Amino acid sequence: MRIDPNTHAAAVRLAQRHDATLFMVLQAGLAALLGRLGAERDVPLGTVVAGRTDSDLEGLVGFFMNTLVLRTDVGGDPTFAQLLDRSRAVALAAYRNQDVPFERVVQATGHQRSAARHPLFQVMLTLRNAASARPALHDLHVELLPGNGSEQLLFDLLFDLAERDGGDIGGDLWYTPDLFDRSTMESFAARYAALLRAATASPDLPVSRIDLLTPLEHARLAAAARATERSLPASTLPELFARRVAAAPGAVAVVDGGTRLGYAELDERSDRLAGYLVSRGAGPETLVALVMPPSADLVTAVLAVQKVGAAYLPIDPRQPEARVARMLADAHPLLVFGKLPEVVPLQRSVRRDNEHRNADAGWLAAAYTIYTSGSTGQPKGVIVTRSALVNLLHAMQRVLPIGPGDRLLSVTTPGFDIAQLELLQPLLRGATLVIADPDAVRDPTAMASVIADEAITVVQATPSLWSGIAELAPGALRGLRILVGGEPLPGPLARRLRSTAREVVNVYGPTETTIWSTAAVLDSDLDPPPIGRPLDNTRAHVLDAGLLHVPDGVSGELYLAGTGVARGYLGQAGHTAQRFVADPYGPPGTRMYRTGDLARRRADGTLDFLGRVDGQLKVRGFRIEPGEIETELGRHPDVGTVAVILRGRVLTAYVVPHGPAPDDLAAVLRQHAAEVLPEYMIPAVVVVDALPLTPNGKLDRAALSALPPSRPAATPDESSADPRERQLRELFAEVLGVSAVAAHDSFFDRGGDSITSIRLVARARSAGLRLSVRGIFRHRTPKALAAALETPPATPAVGEPGALVAAATGSPAPVAAVPDDDPVGTVPLTPMVHWLRDLGGPTDGYHQSTLLRAPPGLRENDLLSTVAGLLARHDALRIHLHRAGPDWRLHIPPAGDVMAAARAITRRVDVSGVPESQLPTLIEANRAATARLIGPACGDLVQVVWFDAGSRAPGRLLLTIHHLAVDGVSWRIVLADLTGRAPHTRGLSFRGWSRLLHREAPGRTAELPFWRDVLDGGGELLPGRRLDPGRDVVAGRAVVERHLAPSVTEPLLSSVPAALGAGVGDVLLAALAVAVQRWRGAPILIDVEGHGREDIVDGIDLTPTVGWFTSMFPVRLEGGPDPARALDRILAQREAAPHHGLGFGLLRYLVPEAARELAAAPPRQVIFNYLGRFTGEFGAAQGWDFAPESLPVGGGSDPAMPMSHVLEISAVTRDLPSGPQLYAAFAYASALLDGAEVALLADLWLAALRTFAGS
Repeated sequence: MRIDPNTHAAAVRLAQRHDATLFMVLQAGLAALLGRLGAERDVPLGTVVAGRTDSDLEGLVGFFMNTLVLRTDVGGDPTFAQLLDRSRAVALAAYRNQDVPFERVVQATGHQRSAARHPLFQVMLTLRNAASARPALHDLHVELLPGNGSEQLLFDLLFDLAERDGGDIGGDLWYTPDLFDRSTMESFAARYAALLRAATASPDLPVSRIDLLTPLEHARLAAAARATERSLPASTLPELFARRVAAAPGAVAVVDGGTRLGYAELDERSDRLAGYLVSRGAGPETLVALVMPPSADLVTAVLAVQKVGAAYLPIDPRQPEARVARMLADAHPLLVFGKLPEVVPLQRSVRRDNEHRNADAGWLAAAYTIYTSGSTGQPKGVIVTRSALVNLLHAMQRVLPIGPGDRLLSVTTPGFDIAQLELLQPLLRGATLVIADPDAVRDPTAMASVIADEAITVVQATPSLWSGIAELAPGALRGLRILVGGEPLPGPLARRLRSTAREVVNVYGPTETTIWSTAAVLDSDLDPPPIGRPLDNTRAHVLDAGLLHVPDGVSGELYLAGTGVARGYLGQAGHTAQRFVADPYGPPGTRMYRTGDLARRRADGTLDFLGRVDGQLKVRGFRIEPGEIETELGRHPDVGTVAVILRGRVLTAYVVPHGPAPDDLAAVLRQHAAEVLPEYMIPAVVVVDALPLTPNGKLDRAALSALPPSRPAATPDESSADPRERQLRELFAEVLGVSAVAAHDSFFDRGGDSITSIRLVARARSAGLRLSVRGIFRHRTPKALAAALETPPATPAVGEPGALVAAATGSPAPVAAVPDDDPVGTVPLTPMVHWLRDLGGPTDGYHQSTLLRAPPGLRENDLLSTVAGLLARHDALRIHLHRAGPDWRLHIPPAGDVMAAARAITRRVDVSGVPESQLPTLIEANRAATARLIGPACGDLVQVVWFDAGSRAPGRLLLTIHHLAVDGVSWRIVLADLTGRAPHTRGLSFRGWSRLLHREAPGRTAELPFWRDVLDGGGELLPGRRLDPGRDVVAGRAVVERHLAPSVTEPLLSSVPAALGAGVGDVLLAALAVAVQRWRGAPILIDVEGHGREDIVDGIDLTPTVGWFTSMFPVRLEGGPDPARALDRILAQREAAPHHGLGFGLLRYLVPEAARELAAAPPRQVIFNYLGRFTGEFGAAQGWDFAPESLPVGGGSDPAMPMSHVLEISAVTRDLPSGPQLYAAFAYASALLDGAEVALLADLWLAALRTFAGS
């Protein structure tokens, strides 16, 4: 970088006038630039001093330098001369104390050293004067040579400057490439030089008024603004609609349930209503309120109001009556419609009068008014003009054209401004408007059905709604063209939408600038996705506090100008003046709207949304002022003070009671909120003793967000609840971020909403419970939901005669209606079986096992009946594996004589006289012997050993099953069978699932680019040799074991995932990413196992099916010092991978073209598997439980079986009397890894988990 001689000279003169040094001028300039580019008021800069303050040191050779921190206050908008004086004072104070070693300063301030971040500053400035830049050695020519390139930058930025012989200042700007790119840094260096040039020329100019843009940049911005200019169409909205009526009068205009209106019929109905409106005095600048649900009647009313030149006010009738009443009282509408009146047919004279009124209305007349949340507690009405509305409809046609062949689904409540686009755009283009049932909009699976049944081609919705569809019904996205807006679009969701939908457009705009103001057609995987460029006749300015344009890549407040700017707020001139301000960059007299949003302009002119400047929140696309909620809650007599924040995804109100608080205050306040606020504004309520304050007495929102969520305990009498009810209570607690939920707690009273209900459905389905969003809204409580689930018929438990006898005697439970699902016959190899085959070596001993505590007095015949029932019910337990070299074939025979088979695989060992201390040794010996009896070739996949302790003491039951037939979820099903709690339908068979995978695999090729990106992004754990299947076998495997205390495990299972919007497995992986980064200092790729039971097609049920459904897929672990950032990366990958990674295995093994490419990738060296939480609830009532001396699920392999990975990490949560405990085993190839290394990694992982738990 270079500072020209004139600026150098001016800087020296300025320094002399202020009794300062050149360095102090450069310091002030750099602090000013950082402040203008977004730094805080306090700008700390680092520099170095020679450290030779003692004259005795002058002749010594050595490194005496010390580091100083220069804290410059750029606040208060000083002039540059004033800032120079501040910098001088700071530097002189530092020089006076320069003998204090920097390490002492770090220790005294209490900052922790970190390999990722300098403790006290991130920017360093150094200056060498002309004399020291190049020493003179008599007649020798001295040249400075560059270093060897091995320098390590210890700061984010280093300005290394020197005065040069030519009179200029030159040097290098060093930067961290992980944080900045080269073009940004070149721009930064140029702006620094430009700021110094302007500041030294006019030092009395306030720093905020120094223009950081070059003339070329100003010209580019002006050209970009001119590029959006378009002539407004001459036709009004009613005239545009009339053209469509004339073009295709019989075409279907609106579909509303069973109602279908053609264009001519809709035109005639709206004409009749328009005549009625005229008779009641409606016309330009009058307001007609439409308190109506989405319907054909609402569309008719909107068109009628537009035809007479009036404005309409749409209000969702489902809002609380008190809020509706306040809006109507504020708006003073001429008419209010709750439904359409019966009106007589129009006479021709009335029709002409309508047309005359429409023409008289003019472009600047009001078209509609929409109410938004208000910071004072009172909603504000935004008045949008006719010109703004027509301009928006034309602009959007250029962004996402629609025509007579399209069918647009309207899903938005009428009181949300974006609904106006849904209602009107299709009618002006000859398309069909399909109105969705509001209840269906809440349920992604119902939405998917509507999209399919109605042949929908275009949908506009918020990211929250799209997220639910992408998670639970991704097939609905195929072929759709979609608009997504109303709230920030996460990058992972954008990638999922792009991978399936035909076209995705990300749109942005506040209500005050007419629905949408910018748009981006997403054709790349930028993260975050941009909000695009301004629409027609729209100007977007990214400005600083002084209303100057900020440079590209720098955040500023977004101001919007142009035709779309609304007239203002109805009856609120003061608020209008605050938000609608003069546009200094537009034609004289024009205004711009101050959005309160932070944005950043990219070099290509597209915009990124960065968040809010103020405290305004967005929930599911609705703009919310916390003050409005605080005002309404504050009106309740039991409330003293209240503060509302967005905690993760949950709107939360923290309430300090007025006087003694009733026990049910939280529920009372939510009910109160429901009476006065719309559903999306009803917060979760947390009652606290006091709100945290900053030292100056202001509300400390950072401390507020750190307070624990509401944690009422479940009632004691619920300890013996139905297992599914207890499971639902645990899922409620996990999703809502509370420690316990009672059986009668409403999901919504505890803080849930329609979005968290989608997460609950996903979590429940992963746990084997078939919930729906609609069911949650209908039943609400764990108890009611459990009762609504299909209840299995009463069957005797083990220990009673007849347990599972129906299954044992060849009368299995009825099979669910799955087309062509014969569970018997040849089974196509699943991806995991392919993986096992490719691993090579002996696989007969590859098994899993569990050791149970059996109830005293268990009878052998009852146990045999139970085992026979397992063999009859679960086809996978009868798998035969036929091997001929590399060719494997699976076959499932009919059940046959399952009682005889049960006798053959069940052994009784009498331990009634064995001392308790010797029992573990006896069990372990039998475990090893039992594993050797398993033989897949002859179908011997199951072995049972019953350690009978007699009628008075609990025995043990060892179940061993070959891995071909079982996985973590399957064990839960098998254990449920032990107590007769098997589901009464069989669901899809394992053979049916395998055939389905082969049918679906070719359609997964669209996922291939995603998996390429994942595989390109990580290094290897060990740079040396890879696993050798001949040397690195199970016999050479060693294990490091670790566990977490229940006090740490409990929040990791509930409040931490809920607060972070993640799953337990996500948190465990994020902690592993942090640990690996600290262990090896680089990101790596690992394999992760999933349960694999995904809803890849509608109508399948795998919840009662036993088999090896596991999926395996690569995940990139990118750690760093910030665990939250590591978690964000994990979540991004999970959300971007459809069906939780199932497609990778399908492509790797079942699609030949993709298989060759994916097989060529370097093998991952680490695998991670979390088996979930195992509790003893499956049989506690009958005396069954996991044996205390063993893990819930263990495993084993033949000693000669090759290891699949260098490091195999498996984790499981087991319930102890003191609470849940997380256990992990780090199994490693001892020839490649040292035990101390692995132990260090395990300890780093536990440390990261403790950080999550305590955060």
